[in-house]
Amino acid sequence: MSKKRRWGLKVNRKELLVSVDIGKATHWGYWRVPGGGPESASFPFPNTRQGFAQFLRIIQAAQRRYQLERVVVGFESTGPYGHPLLHYLHARQVPLVQINPMHTKKLQELPDNSPLKDDRKDPAVIATVMELGQTLTVVVPTGVAADIRAVVRARAAVQQLRLAECHRLTSLLSQVFPEFLEVMHGVTSRSAQYLLAHYPTPAALLRAERTALEAEVHRVSRGRLGTARVAALRAAAQETIGVTAGLEGARVAIQGEVERLGLYERQLTEMEDRLTQLLAQIPEVAVLFSLKGVGVVTVATVVGEVGSLPAFPTQAALFKYVGLNLYERSSGQWKGQRRISKHGSGLVRHALFLAAVNMIRTNGLFHAYAQRQKARGKPAKVILTAVMRKILARMYAMVRDQQVYQPRTEYSQAA
Repeated sequence: MSKKRRWGLKVNRKELLVSVDIGKATHWGYWRVPGGGPESASFPFPNTRQGFAQFLRIIQAAQRRYQLERVVVGFESTGPYGHPLLHYLHARQVPLVQINPMHTKKLQELPDNSPLKDDRKDPAVIATVMELGQTLTVVVPTGVAADIRAVVRARAAVQQLRLAECHRLTSLLSQVFPEFLEVMHGVTSRSAQYLLAHYPTPAALLRAERTALEAEVHRVSRGRLGTARVAALRAAAQETIGVTAGLEGARVAIQGEVERLGLYERQLTEMEDRLTQLLAQIPEVAVLFSLKGVGVVTVATVVGEVGSLPAFPTQAALFKYVGLNLYERSSGQWKGQRRISKHGSGLVRHALFLAAVNMIRTNGLFHAYAQRQKARGKPAKVILTAVMRKILARMYAMVRDQQVYQPRTEYSQAA
């Protein structure tokens, strides 16, 4: 992973500012010499290798013509269609920055006092944001980090599919056997999915021999469930208010949903195993596992989405990149509530949120801290956000200093 990275862009008149409006089949480019110098009209180029080479020739010719030291390319941080171009330019060591789409939206009317938005106008607006210095770092992972990012994002997609399956399965059971959801507390447990795969309707459950069913449930639940749970299920099946029409179709649908749910869960397990193997190839992140409550998925998400933590000059820069920087809207004597910007990687914030939930539980690393904040009247959401920032700050310091986590007494004793 990269050892150094600039945070944002300090514009000077020795740089050619180049902007790209990303499209699916065609990109639009534009260049400008800072400080009111010459500029180009917006020009299209195809999303192909030949198009990339054409774009590079155009901007390098402008750089030579005006005797500028280097070229800086900026683009909006939206969509996947620009990834091939970014990797192409990164491989040729062209400096890259990204622009918050909210900034271009707010500056849209400046060039012509019109809210018009099109492919020809957008690159010039992006260049204006660049010239103002309001840019963010581009993380273009390579090697193992690129593999980790790909697996992390694939895992997130599978998680969404699994969640959708759970919702569909719950919806089906609400019609056919709503009492099942109460007795088994949902459909996510191994025991619940086994029962639905083999006994998808109340009638099927009642036809099963009671002693054999008890033995099956005891085995599948690894001893946690048995006679009492089976008795509750059978009683619920006898008194169910579920619809009895179309049960054959419901049976097929329920078993299909359970099968797909099992497939997604196997894929998630395989992906987590793969992430463990990939992280083992990056020795500098091994210290992060000494932070109680941080697991493989959290570390992999941060590494895949952020890249090299020490490459950020400060914790504040890292917070800004992942959208955990604080802001408020105040005016005169009115003071607004402080919030996080959320202008960054949602995957990182989600992973840190789950870690924070785990760490504020009893015996968790930040349990005492959370209890003190709660006693001071802080809302749960504010406490969790503060813990997320603390987790990321400690991860940053641990990798930067290559030191395992040393518990601080302030979280268990002093306020």
